[in-house]
Amino acid sequence: MLLPLLLAATAHWAATAKSQAQELHCLRVEPADNDEAASPGAGEGLRPSLPSLAVAKHLFFPIEYADACPTTLSQLDDDCQEIELIIEDGFSAVLRRNAGVPLAMPRLMDGIANLLASQDMSSAGEGEGDDPDWSEASVTPRSEENALAEDNDGNDVATGMPLEELLAQLGAWGSAMEENLQQNMWESALQAEKVEQQLQERPLPPDMFFEVSTPHDSVPILDLGEHEATLVWHFLPQPHHPAMTDATGWHCVVTEHFVAGQGARQHVEFRAQSSTNGAPPQSLVFRFSQVDRLLGQLAQMSELRDVMLPRLPPKVTIRSTWAGRFDETFLQERQSLLTSFFEELCNILNGKYSAIGNVLDLCEPLGEFVASAARAGSTEELAAVAAVEAAIRREEDRQIIASQDAEYEESLRQDELRRIAQAEKAEKERLVAEEEARQQKAAEEEAAALLEEQRLRRETFDRQHPLPEAGMPQATVRFRAASGATIQRAFAEDTQVSALFEFAAVADWDGPALGRPFDLRTSFPVMNLQGKESQTLREAGLCPSTMLLVAEHDD
Repeated sequence: MLLPLLLAATAHWAATAKSQAQELHCLRVEPADNDEAASPGAGEGLRPSLPSLAVAKHLFFPIEYADACPTTLSQLDDDCQEIELIIEDGFSAVLRRNAGVPLAMPRLMDGIANLLASQDMSSAGEGEGDDPDWSEASVTPRSEENALAEDNDGNDVATGMPLEELLAQLGAWGSAMEENLQQNMWESALQAEKVEQQLQERPLPPDMFFEVSTPHDSVPILDLGEHEATLVWHFLPQPHHPAMTDATGWHCVVTEHFVAGQGARQHVEFRAQSSTNGAPPQSLVFRFSQVDRLLGQLAQMSELRDVMLPRLPPKVTIRSTWAGRFDETFLQERQSLLTSFFEELCNILNGKYSAIGNVLDLCEPLGEFVASAARAGSTEELAAVAAVEAAIRREEDRQIIASQDAEYEESLRQDELRRIAQAEKAEKERLVAEEEARQQKAAEEEAAALLEEQRLRRETFDRQHPLPEAGMPQATVRFRAASGATIQRAFAEDTQVSALFEFAAVADWDGPALGRPFDLRTSFPVMNLQGKESQTLREAGLCPSTMLLVAEHDD
């Protein structure tokens, strides 16, 4: 059975320390992840075993700093008279130091270990332990009446009950605590995970967190045999620790601008004052391109993705294009905009980092920018910085010229491509127009040829088949085209049916197209004349009159 253990120590000071502010020193031992705790036997009550009580995972030692009088470990050694061990806030065990025996932290921990690790705590309760520094050890139920006094009057703890009776009560108490064990362990795990996540998202600076892993000369080690614990001391300062007073904001104000260099090396620089509490002000000298690079580096930081960084002033404006980049009005406007930019940047970074530590130390790109600008502001490095900046400027100008040349060449190439495309399009349109004209001319010539052919055929037909004279046997034939046009003519009775086909084709009317095949049909009774071209009109039954429909073939 694994019993959760909460160990706390309350230090009471001697009369020599009462004039100073009373301070609370706490020792808390959390059990390691060990499920091999021995279960008490029947009738033995609750006898804490070695794994459940003595195996420690972490040892926390919070220190509260008083005004101008911080308590140190040496003061604890001199003033501590009693140590109260609190088990789950329900019961306590009190260790009292022998008078005149110096107290050292290893000995204090050995006394605690001996009390916890003893298999028979009743012997310790009767003062029969082996620890020479502690004359008495007793276990008492913790309550408001007999708890160790924590006021400024130094009252002593009340006398405890016999150990056997206490262990019997602990047996019943342990059964109830066992039911809540799993729930407590789960809640503790969740809380630890939450604290770890907060530390990862917002880590403490190195000067606010001190951690030493045993073995170490200044860290006590509990001699627990095979269950030897590994202890880690954590010194957690209060908010008014000096490390917190160093975590102040950073401010930067642009004070002036000036033109540096000559000829092709001529450029504009800005001077600013950088201040951080706890450090002397610095004079910064930088160029606009450096601020641009700083903003790009800040935008790439993962911890700044949740904030909106301010925007830089435009690099080129209408005024700078018209009046030049050294125009005084343009430079004055840029200086004012840079001042506003740094003001917003200071507010954002101070809100992000000032609660943790120094902004320049925590934000690496900003620290590098300030350090570089501060070096540029010093007199002995002005020449070197000017040379470097001139080289950078020349490279920037070279890149700009190369970019402009490339853009110009690309523009010429695009113009040539457009000219070629337009020429190809015009040639294609010319060829299409010529083809259309040729086809139109051919169609016109073909139509004219057909008309001429039709005229000649009509003249030939009129000569071969003249109109019959009055009184001659004849047949009157009326033709109806699909378009609704009609034409009528008289033919001699001995005229062959083929003459009807020729007349319908060459007559001057809206009949079938010249050269297109067609058929002649009677409406009633329905009869096709195609195939009867050699018969006469009398033989075909078309006398004395008939109506013929001109049916053009689809094919």
